Amino acid sequence: MKKERVRTKGGFKGFGVFILGWFVGFLCTILILAGVGYWAYTSLSVKKIEKWTKTDITNNEGIEALTIKKAVGIVQGITSNDPDAYTIAKLEEDFGVKLLDDTLYGISLETLKNSPIKNLKQAFDDTIDTATFNNILSFMEVDESELGLLNTVLDSEVTYYVNNGKLYTNDTHTTEVDFNYTIEGDTVKFSNGSHTIASGKITPRLSDLPLKTAMASMSNVTEDLKIYEVLGYTREGEEGNYTYKDGETTITGIMNTLAGYTVGDLSDNETFNGLYVYEVMGYYYNEGDGKYYQNYDGTTYTNEVTGVLKNLVPSTVGNLTTTINSLTLGQALDVDESSATGVVKALYNTKITELNTEINNLQVYKVMGYYYNESDSKYYQNYDGTTYTNEVTGIMKAIAGTKVNDLSNTIDNLKAVDVFDKNTTTVLKLFSDTELQTLTVMDMPNAVVDKINDDTTTIRVLLDAGVIVLDNGIVVSDTVKNMTISQLIQVASQMP
Repeated sequence: MKKERVRTKGGFKGFGVFILGWFVGFLCTILILAGVGYWAYTSLSVKKIEKWTKTDITNNEGIEALTIKKAVGIVQGITSNDPDAYTIAKLEEDFGVKLLDDTLYGISLETLKNSPIKNLKQAFDDTIDTATFNNILSFMEVDESELGLLNTVLDSEVTYYVNNGKLYTNDTHTTEVDFNYTIEGDTVKFSNGSHTIASGKITPRLSDLPLKTAMASMSNVTEDLKIYEVLGYTREGEEGNYTYKDGETTITGIMNTLAGYTVGDLSDNETFNGLYVYEVMGYYYNEGDGKYYQNYDGTTYTNEVTGVLKNLVPSTVGNLTTTINSLTLGQALDVDESSATGVVKALYNTKITELNTEINNLQVYKVMGYYYNESDSKYYQNYDGTTYTNEVTGIMKAIAGTKVNDLSNTIDNLKAVDVFDKNTTTVLKLFSDTELQTLTVMDMPNAVVDKINDDTTTIRVLLDAGVIVLDNGIVVSDTVKNMTISQLIQVASQMP
């Protein structure tokens, strides 16, 4: 028992030594860490970390020299003073660093740098509100020559009016501008730019305005743009006699007519409707002879406008429909009435909008260019003003007095004797006068076949009518003459 006790006591002793060693080691570690931490707290900087890691974290010397101790001191200074009033500018001063440049792509960062930290969001919004198209284009590194029409728009000027230290959008000084500005003497400053007051107003370009204002004003500016400016043409000459060019090419036609108008003008129906058709077509009006021409070299008019266009070009675009509806066939065809013939002569003074109705009511002889002689109630092909010649005969005679609209019905009911002369038309001799009173042209083919095959129609009847003609020297017996076609065929079929 005693021996065991000694062992037990020895075991407690070993454990105690272990604990003591562990504790001492722990204290030493703490002391070492505390020493290193203190050193790091007082001496470790970004520059040293860059040197150890061989990494270039920043080129800002102020940040590279900043230690934790200095940073903690700055934070303590912020909290001990007024944290709500602390700004980026003050932060730069305390840290000895440059966090923001004074401008960015031409945008002043003064408001952002001098605003309390807690108001940075509002300061950022206010700063962005001062941005202009000039700033945006600088950021995008876009050359003005690449902008095309947009460059023309951005170069357009907007007029603002100064009165009693305020800036207005109208000359009656009732609507103040919607952006921040300052007036110092004869200069108005806004959006990182200054504009000299002249005659109580300033005329900045659209690209100089705050972006929001510029976008809102763009539609008004574009309405005042001339079409030649939009298309990039150049203008030469004096007012009332301008010449427009695309490079070295002189603009003609409708684009020459429209070049002097503004975008706003052409969006106005009254303006466009007031254009003359000859202007739209690029033609020229010669006051000397009251005519219109396709070409004019400044001295001579050439290629007179003829045909239907001659009657349309004096009209305005707005009245064009009315003008067209008032055109007669003669005007549309540009034919002199004395040389008109046929249907053209008959409808010469008819409005083209009424042609369909008039043609339907027109008599066939007028369509064909024939003449009606009232004295004998006949139709003729020619008339020299005194004498009618070449009487119309046959089917044309039968339908000459019929209206075009009734022509189909007339032809369907046309009597054979109205078209053919019964004395010279052989097949008509097969029919009695009574039958001819009702026989129509449309029924003739079937009626003739039926008549020839009729039991009462003998070879003699066909010979007498001239339907059958015998060669010289051929003699037909009375027996054959008294047969019908069907009987003759039957007898012939029985012959050996």
